[in-house]
Amino acid sequence: MSLRQRLENLPVGQKLLAALLVLLTTVLLVANLTFISAAYYISQEAMAPQALQTIGRLISNPNLAEQALSSPTNAEALLKELKSYGPLRAAALYDNNGERLGQLQHGDKLKLPTHVKDIDTWRITEFRNTQVIPVPKAGQAPGHLLLVASSELPTAFYTGTLTASLGILVFSVLLWLIIARQIRRLITEPIYQLEELSRQVTREESYALRAEPGNKDEIGSLAEAFNTMLSRMEAREQQL
Repeated sequence: MSLRQRLENLPVGQKLLAALLVLLTTVLLVANLTFISAAYYISQEAMAPQALQTIGRLISNPNLAEQALSSPTNAEALLKELKSYGPLRAAALYDNNGERLGQLQHGDKLKLPTHVKDIDTWRITEFRNTQVIPVPKAGQAPGHLLLVASSELPTAFYTGTLTASLGILVFSVLLWLIIARQIRRLITEPIYQLEELSRQVTREESYALRAEPGNKDEIGSLAEAFNTMLSRMEAREQQL
């Protein structure tokens, strides 16, 4: 027997519970995916660029910039100050001639442009958020600071996502149990009672039996029709 046939042969109550379970599972998955996507978008498209701009403004301080652009050693020393900043994936400092003085890398090394004029072309193939901050130098053309945001999310994001997912899962299970109990009380049990009554009538051949009045729904109407049928059969039997 195929899975479809097994599902079709399930009792009405179990079909309703199975459909409800599928619906809640779908809603849970969609909610989690939406939550994760929204959180990722906010962190990558909003928070990361703002953080890079903040770093750029700090590094572009005239006193720091003047010293950093003076030599590759000073440039490397300045970039090392950013080493502890987690969201930063890479950084490069270019002098007033556009030549790269130094770079900072986290993790696997990225191929950063060697000249400032190559940055626009390089950005086309780079999926990470980047910022190019002018670094002023008195009496000369400004240098440039290239900042590349990390595409990896912090551990707190995954912890928060897992906690929220578990919370949604627990809430969905509790909701499913509550609704399943109501379905059993309002639908499954009245149908079982009618089924048991029909078997009892067949077994005892007693048309004096009656179904208990139910709600004013389709099942209640079915019980009234069943009682009407039993009343007519009882009257016909008495006439015979």
